[in-house]
Amino acid sequence: MPSSRPELVALRLGGTSEPWERFGLDVDAPVGGVRLIFEGGEPGINGWELGTPGDQRPKHPNGITAIDHVVLVTRDIEAKVAELVAEGFDHRPTKAPQAFFVLGPCLLEVVQAESEGFWGITFVGEDLERFGTPKDAVQPGRRIVTVRRDAGLGVPVAVMTPRG
Repeated sequence: MPSSRPELVALRLGGTSEPWERFGLDVDAPVGGVRLIFEGGEPGINGWELGTPGDQRPKHPNGITAIDHVVLVTRDIEAKVAELVAEGFDHRPTKAPQAFFVLGPCLLEVVQAESEGFWGITFVGEDLERFGTPKDAVQPGRRIVTVRRDAGLGVPVAVMTPRG
């Protein structure tokens, strides 16, 4: 039975697919059920599409298998959380200074900041060394690496090991 809660099916990205292909993604295939749609213009995350996730591809050429979470920044986290809950998003309360919502194949992390909008993407992969120097993640038992800006993706990107 399909879920009635909003689920991420696509991310609309500014810029071209070229740096993402150099990064090792097959841009014609979904990442863990989420399509990447390139719209040209300034690099960044322009928006999202919600619906029913499509086909999943086990692994991209760079070893990435899914999107772990997408980061949304807001000036008023309490108001943003209330708005998302009212829209039917699956809120997972935490004592942390950020909020988490289940978006089907991944999470939405909402963080207080001085700006509004989508900020970054964290992918799931096993061979973190290919992307930089891994370190322990906040989540126990997981490792993470921040992808260098010179990768040219135009948005902050990290890669984490899979959930245990």
